[in-house]
Amino acid sequence: MTAFLGALSLSLIQMKPLFVLVTAVASGTCLSVLSQHPGIADNDHVRAPVLLASATQTQSRIWVKISRRSSLQDIAEDLDLTLSDLTALNDQDVFQTLPSGSWVVLPASSEATLNSVSRLDSRS
Repeated sequence: MTAFLGALSLSLIQMKPLFVLVTAVASGTCLSVLSQHPGIADNDHVRAPVLLASATQTQSRIWVKISRRSSLQDIAEDLDLTLSDLTALNDQDVFQTLPSGSWVVLPASSEATLNSVSRLDSRS
């Protein structure tokens, strides 16, 4: 009886790698079969992202290059704009100085007065 139990335990030890192999193959096969079924990530369930370029604009904006070192406060005063609107458009601090050659966002309504402001490049 002891010899039988010894042979049985030896055959079980030798079968462990086979068991691991069968389990790995079976689980991989199951996963590949299940991945073919439609689920939450199916195209029918996913909405296309809204492109910013196609979004409706609430206010027209223009980009203008700064021709000399300026602050948003100076630009707001020159163009008769509110400082809070200009800082919100540019996501900048009120006291930050912008170097020459940097760009600022302005409301399109200020385009007519750009020629009178020397710190902004009206050709840009």
